Amino acid sequence: MDTAPHHVFFSYSREDNKHPVDDEGHGWVTALYHDLKERHRRYSGRELNIFFDQESLELGKDWRRALGAGIRESNLFLAFLSPNYLTGDNCIWEWE
Repeated sequence: MDTAPHHVFFSYSREDNKHPVDDEGHGWVTALYHDLKERHRRYSGRELNIFFDQESLELGKDWRRALGAGIRESNLFLAFLSPNYLTGDNCIWEWE
């Protein structure tokens, strides 16, 4: 039985997610998030629990503490490497 609150942690640069790529105006990371969840649900009949900052962080909470907990409590850390990621302070913090 899986006891981790999240199956996957998405680590990415927000700069890379700014430009719309789908009909709903989502950036590519957000579009992948929705597509992956839907495909997993159709394939397995179960929910894929992804830690995605735009969906998982609560307003007014200590975001850095929440990110750290999300990383520790996830089964998989998925980093979307890019030049923006490799120069982003928060991305490097998550990676380390």
